[in-house]
Amino acid sequence: MAIFSVPTPCPGPATRHETDAPSETSAQRVEWMLSGHQGAERYRSGMAPLLDVALPDDMVFHDHLRGYHLGPAVVARRRSSARILTRTRALARLDGVDSVQVILQLSGTFQGDCDGREIDGGPGAIRMLDMGRPFSLTESDGEMIELSLARERLDAATGGRDAHGLVFPDGAAIARLLVAHLEGLARAAPELTPNEAAAAAGAACALAAGLIGGRTGLDPAQHGPVEGRLFAIARRYIDAQLDSRDLTPTAVGAHLGVSRRTLYRLFDGKHGVAGYIQQRRLDRAFSAIAQHAPPAASLAEIAYAHGFQSEAHFSRAFRARFDMRPGEARSFGQDGRRPVEVAGQSEVDKLLSWLRGL
Repeated sequence: MAIFSVPTPCPGPATRHETDAPSETSAQRVEWMLSGHQGAERYRSGMAPLLDVALPDDMVFHDHLRGYHLGPAVVARRRSSARILTRTRALARLDGVDSVQVILQLSGTFQGDCDGREIDGGPGAIRMLDMGRPFSLTESDGEMIELSLARERLDAATGGRDAHGLVFPDGAAIARLLVAHLEGLARAAPELTPNEAAAAAGAACALAAGLIGGRTGLDPAQHGPVEGRLFAIARRYIDAQLDSRDLTPTAVGAHLGVSRRTLYRLFDGKHGVAGYIQQRRLDRAFSAIAQHAPPAASLAEIAYAHGFQSEAHFSRAFRARFDMRPGEARSFGQDGRRPVEVAGQSEVDKLLSWLRGL
């Protein structure tokens, strides 16, 4: 998530919490303003845990973000110059951010690829990004409101439908309701009590789920509400049992209490049950390698600890998933992907901690 601009205030009138001492009920806030060459370098470095950033050479950089923690969601308003944002599969596995973004484009345009789904849009469009999956986006100079939602809440509301890269033009009634809610939420966020913030975030989640549910032409393999809940249970069980040698498709089916046919229907489009288990083990192995835990473990030991019987098989599967060799992931964890200090404290680090906690 990125959000910024030239050193001028964000649109909208100042609230009592922006002009007076914060009250006990005001939402937690982050804000930064960056511009020029030095600001561009600080921006690239600060956003490195989330995104690889490319900026046009002939552009005067500026970025301004103001965001608020709403409990089960984070909302931010951003005004920014053009950039190319890339979230690789490796980054998605390393940084611990696994939320879904709902982004309202207020001005400017965007286009790109979301894990194979081509997208583009302009003012008034709403797009959705799954932060657990890769994407590459080219954004023009513009302004937007970004809402980050806890994945589990949105999955529960949509039956686990795939929202990554969905774009909704400003036309349908439910889209207009969500636009109005996001604009109002960004304005009112600094004055909301924790209970009010949670209710407002819940309303935004419900509207986003309604928008997704009304989308036609979705992948026919998408789950209905009951299957979506079953898949969420299966995913939690698999993640809890990844270190177990007894984790098999049969064990997953027994835990859910469903037939083999139903089980495999739940994982249709996800490389099957065994394929999904292997992907999750590779994700955990990537984190173990990049974070050097345990410090003395060899790649062969990490491979065996994550369910692979040979280092060669592990290396092939790892490269197929992350487009890098396991050894390269060690240096990936040492390449300085740490947020920078802004105005004496790491505002980016605070934002990242909020997103990881959703």
